[in-house]
Amino acid sequence: MLVKFFDHRGKGGSDPAVNYLLSEAPLRYLSGARNGRGVVRNPAPAVVKGDPELVRQLINQLQTEHRYTSGVISFERLIPEEAEQQIIAKFEAISFPGLGKERYACLWVAHRHLKRSELHFLVPRCELITGKSLNIHPPRKRVEGLYDVFRKLTNDEFNLKDPSGTRLTSVDRERLSKKLASLVAAREAYNRSRYRVPESERNHRLLPERHEDRDRSPRGSPATSRPTLPGARQIPRIALERLGRGTRTLGQERERLECTSQYLGRAAQPLPGRLAQVAGHLRRRAASRAIFSRYSIPELHHAATLARDIENDDMELDRADQL
Repeated sequence: MLVKFFDHRGKGGSDPAVNYLLSEAPLRYLSGARNGRGVVRNPAPAVVKGDPELVRQLINQLQTEHRYTSGVISFERLIPEEAEQQIIAKFEAISFPGLGKERYACLWVAHRHLKRSELHFLVPRCELITGKSLNIHPPRKRVEGLYDVFRKLTNDEFNLKDPSGTRLTSVDRERLSKKLASLVAAREAYNRSRYRVPESERNHRLLPERHEDRDRSPRGSPATSRPTLPGARQIPRIALERLGRGTRTLGQERERLECTSQYLGRAAQPLPGRLAQVAGHLRRRAASRAIFSRYSIPELHHAATLARDIENDDMELDRADQL
């Protein structure tokens, strides 16, 4: 088994990369796939982990020059699917230490048409919560880097052929295990520091610990225990009484303000206009009295009403004079 990164790729959109992995239109996922030379791949490529459409959209939305990291884990023979899943889990554990599964995206596509297993991977260069760049294979050369150590230990564990043809001794296995643990710890510390998320900005719905308190109902369906709702808040009676008194006081003051506004509105009318209104009123009263006297109609009620109206008119004129 060997691990190879396609360092010359990673630029532009994701469609060519996904198209190569699936050898088909990314949104159609047609069967009868062909390779780059037009040869039909039999069996067709199979997605063993990840969401091709999600990975495609993530890569296409990035604005950086290098948008994804791609590579392949290649074997000399066909290996069981269970072993493939175990190797994929080990690869992701050393590539994304310190990051939960909800914080990265990785697409895995298996090619078996050459009568040997090839696990192709495609990783958007983006940490999904912070949005910062995430590169699992930085451009640095080491004599025995992280993935070299991973390759040697994986070949020894699954009894796979190593490209170097060497077999590990117990001393080599112990040394490489310590080195792998040291390299993974260093990468985990870096990831935790670079992709730190404040507690106030965490989306707890994506965190797995939010679902650890789930149990099973008698029929086997998941049931989540929820805390009881807090009781209704009791408002002191004295506060309610004070609020009622304040409301009534405001209502009374509002009525007084409306009455004052009406008086001011009347007083603000022009004095000549008010005089004309009073003169017209007196003329109408005089005409009425002439009619009453002509036909001998008693004037007692009319005289009292007329006196009261004239008194009101005098009051209005005095108020206007004061303004």
